[in-house]
Amino acid sequence: MKDKLAIALITGALIFAGSSIAYASDHGAKALEHAGMAAAHGEDGHASVLSKHAKEALKHAEKAEKQHASAHEHMSAGVKHLKEGIKHGDMGHAEEATKHINEAIKHMEAAQKAEHGMD
Repeated sequence: MKDKLAIALITGALIFAGSSIAYASDHGAKALEHAGMAAAHGEDGHASVLSKHAKEALKHAEKAEKQHASAHEHMSAGVKHLKEGIKHGDMGHAEEATKHINEAIKHMEAAQKAEHGMD
């Protein structure tokens, strides 16, 4: 578990630091960081902790969705999957929640790339 959490934290930090515009207000990067932590906890069967991080990711993803018009479609899909992940995490369904969180991560990464012109 500690290894997975460390990987999630490092991944989030690298995504945040590696973005071409690494402002503290970069909600897309923060959403990815928390979604990564949610996925790591979900893989370990910790549904309640998954939900906690997914809820934080959702807050940032919704803000990013409003900020990034060019990446809106992917961020909207990420928001949808975060909500589903939270719903399943709150019900104790770690495996299903993790699937949705991982889908959210894919969409949020695509949104980050689109926003920074890396398509």
